[in-house]
Amino acid sequence: MLPRPFHQWTVRSIVLTLGIGGVGAYVAYLGGADLYTGVRSDRWPTAGGTVLESEFIRVPGRGRVASSYKAHVSYRYEVGGRSYVSDRISFGRLAAGSGQNDAEVLLQQYPRGSAVRVHYDPARPEAAALETGWTWSAVLRTGLGILAVVGVLFVGGRSRGLTSA
Repeated sequence: MLPRPFHQWTVRSIVLTLGIGGVGAYVAYLGGADLYTGVRSDRWPTAGGTVLESEFIRVPGRGRVASSYKAHVSYRYEVGGRSYVSDRISFGRLAAGSGQNDAEVLLQQYPRGSAVRVHYDPARPEAAALETGWTWSAVLRTGLGILAVVGVLFVGGRSRGLTSA
């Protein structure tokens, strides 16, 4: 099979390649950022905090997509005499399925008015989380994003004759 020169690419194939590659790069970036921050958060100091809100939120579905559920937990904590409010539970956490079970567990774990240990970034105390460490969902997003970018590069390279068949 003869390689297809770049000038023969259609606008559709260029847009599709850039779109998939761009989405893959964005997903890899988001997952990698959560993974990196999650690993760093294990060494963050802690401060005492109080849960302000602990709510069960239903996210309505559209068409054939079913509704999903998530927990919204916000908390107040103090660092160096300054008060902060955050709602991050962990870095990269994604719920499986509808998320209803995961949300219920989190709401039981962090009820309104309860005392919590808040892990905060000493360089930026406004960045905080209740749970530290990396998550499998951050690893999965990073991996899938990288796979999409590599796939686009491989398919694009093959169609231009840059790789061997």
